[in-house]
Amino acid sequence: MFQRQTDRLIQEQLGKKPLDVGADRIARTAHSALRHLDQIRESLNRAAPLAWNSARITGAQVIEVYPAATLLGHGLSDTTDTSYKGTSPEHRKAREELTKELAKNEHLGGVTGDIRLRMEETDHALDAVLCCLAAADFLRGDAIPPEPDQVPLAKKEGWIWVRPGSGTP
Repeated sequence: MFQRQTDRLIQEQLGKKPLDVGADRIARTAHSALRHLDQIRESLNRAAPLAWNSARITGAQVIEVYPAATLLGHGLSDTTDTSYKGTSPEHRKAREELTKELAKNEHLGGVTGDIRLRMEETDHALDAVLCCLAAADFLRGDAIPPEPDQVPLAKKEGWIWVRPGSGTP
């Protein structure tokens, strides 16, 4: 599982190749996320299955997202000279620019105050907001679903929910 069906779709639709899910660092992150999901399920004392249809959400459900693809789906990108990932002044400047653009997004209700400052301070906070934006895209039905014939494989491999880009990558 080094390149999943969903990874190929993201690359085709948005021009961004996700990290290989079997790669060292992303695999550790995925396993950590699964452990956290188990802890959430345990604390809720209920299941939190993967969501596959935004019209059929009941209770706690989970989706997979990819913050960089969410940026592209909203016509934004971190492919400027400096990525927003990191701790240098250049990284912070990139986050400030992205945050300024995200503040205009109608679905975020204006990113202001402490949230905006945290997004500018750390890439983790910016990623968290991008995950929320991806979830809102999914709930509105704006994210690309797997084709009907792709669903069985997507349920086995996983699926990144992202809205289509608004132009050429």
